[in-house]
Parts: sequence; structure tokens; C-alpha cells
Amino acid sequence: MFAESAEKAVGLTRFLGRSLPPSRISFVLIIIAAFFAGALTGVLGGAMTLNAMSYGSIRAVFLIAVPALLGAVSCITLRRRIKYKQILFLSLLSTLLYGIFYLLYYGGVLSEAGISPEMAFNILLMGNAVIFALWFITARIVFYLRYTAFFFALITPTLTIMFLLVDRSLSPAGAPESIAVMTKLYFASFIFLAAIYALFWMINAPMKRNFGVSMTDAASFFLAQWFEQSPKLEKMFEEVGEEIDTLVGVMAFRAKGTGSPTATGPLAQSASWRMKAVFVVPHIHFGPFGSLGGSEFPELISAEVAKRTGALAFVFHGCATHDFNPASSAELEKFNEKIFRALAEMKFAKAKGSLMMGKSGTGRSGGVIVNNAYFAPLTRAPRTTEDIDFSIGLAIRNYALAKGASEALIADAHNAETGEIMRVESGNRIAFEYMRAVGDALEKRGAEKKIRLGVASDPLPEFGLASGVGKAGLRVAVFEAGGRKYAVVLIDANGATPAFRREVIDAVCGTGIDDCELMTTDTHSVNRVGGVLNPVGGPRTDRALMLRKVVATAKRATADLEEVEAGAALDMVEKVTVFGVAQSSELIGTVNSIVAVVRIVAPLLLLGAVALALWMMTKV
Repeated sequence: MFAESAEKAVGLTRFLGRSLPPSRISFVLIIIAAFFAGALTGVLGGAMTLNAMSYGSIRAVFLIAVPALLGAVSCITLRRRIKYKQILFLSLLSTLLYGIFYLLYYGGVLSEAGISPEMAFNILLMGNAVIFALWFITARIVFYLRYTAFFFALITPTLTIMFLLVDRSLSPAGAPESIAVMTKLYFASFIFLAAIYALFWMINAPMKRNFGVSMTDAASFFLAQWFEQSPKLEKMFEEVGEEIDTLVGVMAFRAKGTGSPTATGPLAQSASWRMKAVFVVPHIHFGPFGSLGGSEFPELISAEVAKRTGALAFVFHGCATHDFNPASSAELEKFNEKIFRALAEMKFAKAKGSLMMGKSGTGRSGGVIVNNAYFAPLTRAPRTTEDIDFSIGLAIRNYALAKGASEALIADAHNAETGEIMRVESGNRIAFEYMRAVGDALEKRGAEKKIRLGVASDPLPEFGLASGVGKAGLRVAVFEAGGRKYAVVLIDANGATPAFRREVIDAVCGTGIDDCELMTTDTHSVNRVGGVLNPVGGPRTDRALMLRKVVATAKRATADLEEVEAGAALDMVEKVTVFGVAQSSELIGTVNSIVAVVRIVAPLLLLGAVALALWMMTKV
């Protein structure tokens, strides 16, 4: 049920991953659209001569494109924070919409249908009222103009009518009375405004009742975060969020040598050792998207570890679903406090252990046990490998302890995005497969061997959020025990395609490494640009270049192999405010029910507004 509801909600955001065209493209398209609308009026009217079509095109540019562009300039002048490409794209939509009504009127389609000249002209005015509605909704929700949206929306329709009146005043028949025309436009606009507010009331009531915020405000905050990384939505999440307790696991490695000269803090400097790498497994979800909540935690935690210790941080996806999305980025400090306390109190010993691989059904747990602490990535690849519920992760960790491990850091590899929205919850067969895979790995572990570790990273500047790669980039850790090598390839991404994962493993193993696993952080920072589903290795990723980067980084990590000391700890993080289980389910259900109602009611309101506006115009 959750997966089905989530898929419906996700479908609503598909168009958001697509960028608006540049300003210059929208500008040119406005001119072209108006030009061809004018040319088509000649064709529809039977005037196929070049002179007639040229005159019609120039006239349409004057009557459609010029007021649309002047309206855009006026709006940008009044609201400078609005981006040019946003306002010009809206003007382009207005041009295309008004162009249809223009063709119906000037192309003679309405008169051919037996509609009187007066009613035909009213329908042309109706087109401007529809444009008013488009601008009002956009200004109110997208640009979040709560009190000036009405005046903002009137600018373009008013300019269009003014140009229309000038054009008709030059015709032999003369122009209708200006006051009457403007009165008709504003009457129609007020009727559409009433219909819009009726629709707003209908969609706002459920959200206001369940979450204390209107749907229109929530949509405005959502779009502001998606397009401009505004933090306003975080305030709403904090107000309706709930407090939870969760866990963060830390496994650290240090090697001989002096500390980092660029790092600051007591963990960075030592005369005999340096902090080499820190594995961090916070049981929190790195979402919901953009810079909101915990979406950028992998990069932020990595940067803080580097700053304080000089070590290369690997921030893995713990066992947590969207129910554990931090309400705000401020929750990060609660995790940092526990991470650095664990590092300060950690007891290090010469690293000994073995490389592991356990299987059960479709589940696998390949990893490394170091000083009896098990780092256990879980995967079902090439089958869907998605979020694991916190309770499942806790159960698997306890099972590992019962099987003899002194500690276990359970990480979700999150490395097979097939397009299916699925999570592993209590009672799911997959949960038991994962548990038995961990047990199988621990039962088959060999004698302890000396462990060497090499690490390397690449920020992947050639890639970006649109390519499915977050700011933490690529990190590779290579473990060697008993002459065998195991590589962990971690990419700051929201999943990976199964085919790309296979290519990465084959390429890395081709460098002389015996086994490898590709993991992703499940960062949702990449979703603001690429849509809700934007896995690395997908159509937006240059896979050949990425593979070369992975192989080069794996080779550098192999060259970096050296003996290390290791320690591990697991600590509780208390009172983390999240947009929790109840809120997530209720939000998805509320949004889906609102959409289901709007699909039926919105067209009926539009038709009713059109009919009432046309009737009112005949009375003015």
C-alpha cells in the first residue's frame, strides 16, 4: 500500500526534474509563436497570398508577442527576485494559450461556426481572463506573492487588451468602447479568481486540518526549496515533526605518521600516528531532496571529519527509510557530537580480521571484520536494493552480536535502482534473508589476518547533481587480508543502476582486486535537479568517464595500502526531529486524495467559470 501511494506521489514531481529553457530561447519562441499564429490566421481565413500572411504575422507579433514581453519586463521590474527564465517561460505559455483564442477569432473559426461577432469578441476576451488565471496561480504558488498576486496577474492581460484596442481603433469599423471592454475583462477575471479561491479552499482544508498549513503554502515552500534551495519548508517540518532516538556507527582507522597540517582539533595532531579513514553509518535518511533536511549530510559530515581529523570520511547509508528524514539541516550537530565523541574515546588496536561474504536467498552481506567489529553492507543487486527500516537494521545488528561479533555496522548498499519503490520493513522476507546472510558471513569467517587499508577519493568535478552525483563525490577503500583484496566503492548518489554496478565491479576487479562492492549514500540532494529518480549510471551519467574515474581512484587506493590500527563504536543519537512515520504516511495519503479530487473538480470549476463569465459579458 505504501509503495503504491509513494509511486503516485513521486509521479507528481517528474516534471520538476526538467530545466526551464534559457531566457533567450523563451524570448525567441514567443516571437516565433506569435508570428506563426498570425500566418495561420491568413491560411484559415482563405488569404493565402504572401502579403496577407506577412501582414497577419506582423500584426500578431504586435498583438500577442509585444504585450507578453512588456508584461514580463514589468513583472521583473516589480519583483526583481524572480528569475528571467521563469517569467519569460510563463510569458511563453501565455503566448501559446492566447494564440489559440487569437486563431479562433482572427482566423474566422468562430464566425464560420455561426457565432455572432459580439460573442466571438467576448471569447477572445475570455482568453485573456484565462491568462489572468494562469498568472495568478503561478504568482501565488510558484512566486509566493500572497498579497500582490492579483495585480501581478492583471499586467499581461491588461496590456494585451490595450494593444487590441489600439489595433481595432485603426480598423474601418473602429474600436468598441474601451471602458466596456476593460470592464468585461475584469468581470471575467474576477469570476476566474472566485473559482480559483474555491479550488484553493477545497485543497487547503485537508492539509490545514492535518498539518496546520495550507496546501498552497506547502506547495510554495516546496517549490522554493526545489528551485531556490529556500529553507522555508524546514520550518514547517520542524513544527509538525516528531522526536526519535537513533544510532550512529563509527569505524576508524589510523596509520603511522604525523597528523594533517590542515586539520584542526585534538583528533588531528599526533607525533606518531595520523587518522587515515573514518567510516560513519548514521541510521538516518539523507532526504527529502535538495538542501532540505538531511539531504546533504554525507558531504557535510565528510567535510567536518576532514576538518577536525584530516581523515577521509566514508558516510554510508544506514538502515533508515523516509520516515527518518531530519526535519532540518540543524539536526546534523547532534550526529557530529556523537561521531567525534566516539573518535575521542575510541580504543585503537592493530587491525586484524578477515574479508567476509555471506549469502541467503537474494540477500548478500560482503564486508570486512576488523578487531571483531563487522562492517556489513547489505545488497540484493541486481534486484531492487532500497531503504531498510531502522528496526530491521537493529535486529540484524543484534543477530550479528549473537553470532560472535563485538560490534556490527549495518549499512544499506542502496546500489540497485530499478525504478521500483520498495523498502524492507518488519515481517518482510528480505529482512530475514539479510539477517541470515550476515549470520552466514560470520559463520564462515576465517582465521584473523593482518589487515592493510588504502583509501583515495575524487570529488568528480566533471559531474554534478544533474548527473546523479552529490558533492561528496567518489571514495574508494581497499582492504587487504591474507593476500586477498576487497574494495568498497562509495559514490555520493541516490542509488545506482544494476548494469552500472556490474560494470564498476568488473572494472575494479580488473585492476587485481579480488572482490568489490559499489555502494551509494542515497543522498537526495541530486533529486532537486534530476527528478525523484536520478541514479548514478542512468541516462544523465557519462558512464565511460565515471568508470575511468573509479578505476583510477581504485588504483590510487591500492597504492596507498598500509598497516593500520582500528577501532569501532556505536552510539545513540537522542531527540532527533524528523518528519516521521505518521506524518510521512499521512502526507502521502493527503496529497493523493487531494489530487484525486482536483482531477474531477478543477475542470468542472473551469467550465463553470467560463460559462458564467461569458454570460456576464453579454450583460455588460
